[in-house]
Amino acid sequence: MKAARFLARLVAYCAIFVVALELSARLDDLVRFGAPFLGNYSLDGLMVVDDTGLHGKPFASFERWRLNSVGTQGREPSAEPAGSELVVLVLGASESFGLYESPGMSYAAQLERMLADRLRRPVNVQNAAWAGMSLPRATEYCQAGFQGIRPAVVVYYPTPAGYLDDMPPGSARPRLGPLEDPAPVWRFLRRWRAVLKRWLPESTQLWLRNRQIRAATAGKPDTWFFRDVPEDRVRLFEEQFRSFERCVRSAGVALVVGTHANRFSDPPAPSDRPFLLAWRMFYPRADERVLLAMDRRVNHAIARVAAEEDIPVADIAGAVPPDPRNFQDFSHFTDRGSTLAAAAFADAITLMLEHGKAR
Repeated sequence: MKAARFLARLVAYCAIFVVALELSARLDDLVRFGAPFLGNYSLDGLMVVDDTGLHGKPFASFERWRLNSVGTQGREPSAEPAGSELVVLVLGASESFGLYESPGMSYAAQLERMLADRLRRPVNVQNAAWAGMSLPRATEYCQAGFQGIRPAVVVYYPTPAGYLDDMPPGSARPRLGPLEDPAPVWRFLRRWRAVLKRWLPESTQLWLRNRQIRAATAGKPDTWFFRDVPEDRVRLFEEQFRSFERCVRSAGVALVVGTHANRFSDPPAPSDRPFLLAWRMFYPRADERVLLAMDRRVNHAIARVAAEEDIPVADIAGAVPPDPRNFQDFSHFTDRGSTLAAAAFADAITLMLEHGKAR
């Protein structure tokens, strides 16, 4: 009987402790970010899916990210941009969205300042990128008239590794409605994961990542794995890139594309092993060698298509060298890396304007 009462008290104390943690996390979100106290609060809450596709939810916010009336990061766009104003639209995945940079230091935000300084004219950069944005979703965004934005230039930064996912980009479309899962989410768990990621010993993190990869690949036949770069996925990228380029061109908008950069030298340094494993957790079909080779192959494909279609290329892979100071993880920029990427895009846009290829 005593043991039962002790167990009941222990369960009650644990429940009170968890509830207190959750209430503290929600209060912290409310005070620091103006988040709603009730309901879910996550990065997915920034996105919505309607009949025009997946795009940012107007006026949505999460922590330091704030979207404007057209669902993009950036200043409020003008209904009728002045004749001298250069409107640039950034499309891409999480590298372009800006996950780890300080406020105002994503490459899109820095690009606006750099271009305004170089061109001596008003510049408005609208960042419509989001985590996981694929080429088919970027093309949908173009087909929807850029959700009311009137850019003179579109900047696109690809994510080659997305073509190593189990299902290739474009094979499925999100359901209509908010992207955020309606199921309740414990907010304090996000904070605990961040703390564990920062303080767990590297050996423990490596073990956990290997364990997750083993779980994702358990029972898969040998034919499921990518032992080399899948040529059909490279061809798919080229086809989707050409479709995207045709859409942008038909809208009368100039396109600038970047090659993809990552933190890894050739061969990768031993100290980069944890980051390679972290990258592979998203794409368990491919080993680390294939992940790196896919980046190179897609960059070559970008250069080839760009030469054929006369598309200006910003060589981000060359401008942002493999260096821990430039990457927070496997491919997402630090402030320093974003500065280098923004400068490379600014160079390409400036040169394009000098040749009269955009207004």
